[in-house]
Amino acid sequence: MNDFVKLHPSVLALYFLSTIIITMFTSNPIIICISFFASICLYFTLFGFLQLAEKLKSFIIIIFLCTIFNPLFSQNGQTIVLEFSIIKITLQSLLFGLNFGIMLVCSMLWFLCLSKVMSSEKIVYLLGKKAPKTALTISLALKLVPDFFKKFHNTAMSQKALGLYHQGSFKERIKSSRDVFLSVCADVLESSAQTSDSIRARGFGINKFAVYSRYKFYKRDYFILISIVLLLAGIVLCRIYGDIKFYFYPNFSKISTDIYSVFFYLFFTVFALLPIIINFKEGIKWRYLVSKI
Repeated sequence: MNDFVKLHPSVLALYFLSTIIITMFTSNPIIICISFFASICLYFTLFGFLQLAEKLKSFIIIIFLCTIFNPLFSQNGQTIVLEFSIIKITLQSLLFGLNFGIMLVCSMLWFLCLSKVMSSEKIVYLLGKKAPKTALTISLALKLVPDFFKKFHNTAMSQKALGLYHQGSFKERIKSSRDVFLSVCADVLESSAQTSDSIRARGFGINKFAVYSRYKFYKRDYFILISIVLLLAGIVLCRIYGDIKFYFYPNFSKISTDIYSVFFYLFFTVFALLPIIINFKEGIKWRYLVSKI
């Protein structure tokens, strides 16, 4: 059972928005590592081990490419590792690329978890009354990516069954993947046009937008909301009085270990692992109740 998913949409939106903002607007390796570990744990609870292992294969490639290509575009740093004529590879640029790659993958994991937890119904509930067009755009955008990959996989499997998907040389595989990609793009564009015509035919945006809501605030929602607000308040205060900034250029800055920075890391760890804590707590409670039967 995943009790975190059952929380009120506004609580879920506040949590994911805060976590993604903190992750994307920091270069501190400790914060990024905490967020990366928490996102992997949440992705595992939502999708399972097999999908996590499959995603990590591609994510490792992304991290590797960011680490390798960053020194080619940024040659700052004092510690030179390798030097080829006009190109010099520094340790600072390598580690900055590694840090950026992990941050990028971490953000992608959070957005994948967000698309799983925040269904289109929840998004329409949050934004439907005040911004119906925005709510519809966001819900369609979140639905587009998984549908695109699903159609790509189905089209590739169909062409393999028909013998049209060649898997010989690397050039043939690239050509087959290109043909599948173009076919899926045409299909997605056609379905988008049909969706737009269907929505316009139903009079969307002409009159006031009525939203049916089956979501209510329960005691656990208030408790989790208060916990999130208190943790965010602690994070903001520690950020103001502490020094969590980290610089890679021209040389590595020291990671601050003052009391405010330590509490910042502690608060953010609890905040990032909050879904895991909720599910773990409910799992223990469920096993206890089952044992009483």
